Amino acid sequence: MELEVLPDRPWAFVPRIDRGERSVVFQPDDQHFPVEAACLAVQAVVIDQMSRAAPNMLRLTWIDTLHQGHGAGPLLDLVTTNAEAIDGQVWTQSDDIEQALRRVAERMAQIEQYCLRGRHVDLDDYNRQAGPLAEARHVVVVSGYPRGFTASSAEQLRRITESGSRLGVSALVVMHPSMASMARLVDGPAPGYARLGAGVTPPSPPSWWDNRHLLRGDYVLGHAGRPYTSVTSRNTAATVWMPARIRQPAASTASSIVAAYASVTDRLPRSGTSARKQAEQELDPAVRTPALRSAMIRWLYDQQVAGTAPADWETFVRTASSSLRFMNRDPLAHDEVRRQASYLYDEAYVDAADDGWTSPRLTARGHDRALARDNTLTDYLLSSSRTVVRMTEQNNYGPIIHGDLHGGQFAWQNNTVNQTQTNAPSVAPGYESVAEVVAEVLAQLPQFALPAEEAEGARDSANEILTETSSPAPDRSRVVRSLAALKGFLLPVLNQAAAGAGAGAHDLAKTSLERLQHVSF
Repeated sequence: MELEVLPDRPWAFVPRIDRGERSVVFQPDDQHFPVEAACLAVQAVVIDQMSRAAPNMLRLTWIDTLHQGHGAGPLLDLVTTNAEAIDGQVWTQSDDIEQALRRVAERMAQIEQYCLRGRHVDLDDYNRQAGPLAEARHVVVVSGYPRGFTASSAEQLRRITESGSRLGVSALVVMHPSMASMARLVDGPAPGYARLGAGVTPPSPPSWWDNRHLLRGDYVLGHAGRPYTSVTSRNTAATVWMPARIRQPAASTASSIVAAYASVTDRLPRSGTSARKQAEQELDPAVRTPALRSAMIRWLYDQQVAGTAPADWETFVRTASSSLRFMNRDPLAHDEVRRQASYLYDEAYVDAADDGWTSPRLTARGHDRALARDNTLTDYLLSSSRTVVRMTEQNNYGPIIHGDLHGGQFAWQNNTVNQTQTNAPSVAPGYESVAEVVAEVLAQLPQFALPAEEAEGARDSANEILTETSSPAPDRSRVVRSLAALKGFLLPVLNQAAAGAGAGAHDLAKTSLERLQHVSF
């Protein structure tokens, strides 16, 4: 935006820099500042920030109860071109809004704990020293506040506007026009300027509404047929409301900026993991343990290709810490590697002595695992549920089984045998419905005709959900994030954007998205 210092002299402008340090609240009305102009102003601010942001360094959470998603304008394209940049989709329903704001609040807490840690004044200070581990800025956009909000989600948004700036989180909020009577501008002491007058209670606020839910930040109000915003004098600390002019890029320019940002962000190889994410992963045994197993198999494979026969895992312990992404802060220990060496031996990935530690050699199964393109956490968890039977003693009276027995059943010298078996993993209480719906979507995935990479991403997201819901204490935020990612992969099919997606795939995607949208857990 630009502020008019001297309204009677059109050439006298000073720029207002919108870099996301502070939240901005637009209060449209039906007379001076139309809601459409406020929504365009928000789009302009976000696109301006996007044009100057490095790839992967701007994240959006977009909430639109006013236009049901269409208020995002050209930025709505991110839902199909780079869903990660916009939290999967534009949120419009009360339950989704609360979950989306909860994710933002969790991110703020993690940045405070893992990035700032009392050593940095704010996120900018941290990012100046973080290099490739820098954290992205996060902008929360809301159109139609407080419509569609609950008292809880309104309180979350207020806290974001109050304390988010030092954590790199800001909000751009378009209030619902019905709230315009809360604040009004009247003519000020000088022509062209205004001052804040006493407002009145909105005619039909939500039942939970009171003044405690007013948001913090810079307000933009309508007066004399145009938007005004406040400036506080450094000398007198007096607040003056001045006319503002909103810079609006051409539609073609805006679309080009969004498309270019999505494309470059999607193609950019990530040189590192953010400190916050890395800290999460290092503390999470569900990530650390499979990563270590995979690294051990790959290391043993490399030794085999080089013609080296390691005497034990000692060399791996000494040399692998620096190359393992999840071990940088917490180096490998002998006990940790011993446990996983024993696991690899028990699961028949490795033949060895001394319970897997001495003279390790890859089995055929381990060799296949080393060459597999997909070394995901889900595959490891699935493999760990298989039964491996090792029999070494001689038995002349029955069958001898060597190698893997994958969920098999066997009967010997019986007249009549009735056998049943249930191997489905147990689902944590409260997560049954989401596991059921995601399992059905996963089974139907080939019918969506997604491109190979997107199908793989959707499969990974679904498997992450099923793995998490089968754990003793599921991480709800992780399920929510993976669920949003899964929906993002299916949206192009719904929009007939996926190559080869016909009417059948479109209808299937619509049904699946509706079920995923309304699943409760």
